[in-house]
Parts: sequence; structure tokens; C-alpha cells
Amino acid sequence: AYGGYGVALALQYRMGWTDTPGETLNRALEMATRAVSIDSLSPQVYWALGYVHLRRKEFDLSIKAATRAIQIAPNYADGHALLAVINNIQGKPEEAIRNVKKAMQVNPFYPYEYPYNLGRAYYLTGNYQDAVSNLLDALARNGTALNPRLYLIACYVRQGLIEDAHWEVEQMLLQHPGITLSRIRMIHPDNKEQLDSLMADLKTAGLPDQ
Repeated sequence: AYGGYGVALALQYRMGWTDTPGETLNRALEMATRAVSIDSLSPQVYWALGYVHLRRKEFDLSIKAATRAIQIAPNYADGHALLAVINNIQGKPEEAIRNVKKAMQVNPFYPYEYPYNLGRAYYLTGNYQDAVSNLLDALARNGTALNPRLYLIACYVRQGLIEDAHWEVEQMLLQHPGITLSRIRMIHPDNKEQLDSLMADLKTAGLPDQ
């Protein structure tokens, strides 16, 4: 329960649903740390701690927590998947591909986040064909998810499929009214170089600035 509360607070911070972001992140860490102190043999609480550290941009600590979760339970798929998320944000897509494929192997009934992060990794490597395939898989599992569509749009732009990119932008605006480049920049956890590249692709596809 404490771990879940910490994750919820970290999500609240990420989505901009708090007027006190620093306090919210500190509270998230407090809750996740308390969860670990209650049960230090639960991979789930280490996942929660790793997720909170990720949102705090404490990547080394996030990797340490995710790795500990896997040490406790080697087939804990979400632990491998969390490593893939961190790898992508750090600009290490090859490592992300390896980790998310491991997650898919040990949990064949994976959620949409797995193919999303695999597609994102392929986008970062420039393998847009495989990226599109996995991003479409993610959207088939969750048709209203924002992040897979963002990268699908970017992949279409990179392939010169501008009409397809425009159509995806229209779909996204129907599902997420008011989404803009400035809003995405605020909530998307990329390093600046990756984020600037993604924003350029989305702007080419016609997503409004404000």
C-alpha cells in the first residue's frame, strides 16, 4: 500500500496534478522507502522505489532499485521493463531493447507499456519500421494511450509519411483535447536532446505549440 501510494504521488508529479511538485516528490520517496522498510523481500516495493527515483531523475538509484527487484525475483517482468524505461530516457536504446524483450519473454501477457518502450527504443536507434510495428501493438492494447501515439507520429514523420502523421495527430487531439507541444514538454520524461528531437517531429506533423 505504501509503495502504491508512492507511485501515485510520483504520477501526480509527472502529470502536473500538484501545486507543490517538490513536496509531492519528497512524499513519494518517503512512502516508497517506508514500503521497503516494511518488506525488503518484495520485488514490487523495489519497483515502486525505482519508479519514484526515476521521476526524481535519480537514475542510478532507480537502476539500483530495479536491479534489486530482479535479484529477488529473476522472472519479475516489471523489473526488467523498468530498466528499459530508464535505458530509453538515458539514451541507451540497445540496452532498453534487451531488457524489454526479457520482460516480454517472462510475461507473455504483457501490458501496452512493454511494446511502447520497445517501439520507443527502436525509434531512438532509427529502426522506424520495427518501431511502428511495436507502437501499433501498444495502441492495439490501449487505444487511448498518449505516449505510443506520440512516437508513432514521430516515426511516420521520419519515414516521410506526413499524411499518416497528420491523421494520428487528429486522433490524438480527439482523445486528448488541448494537448500541445508545450504540455508534452512539461510531462514527458526525456533528456533534452531526445525531447527536442521528438518535439521537432511532432511540430512537423502539425501538433500545435500552445
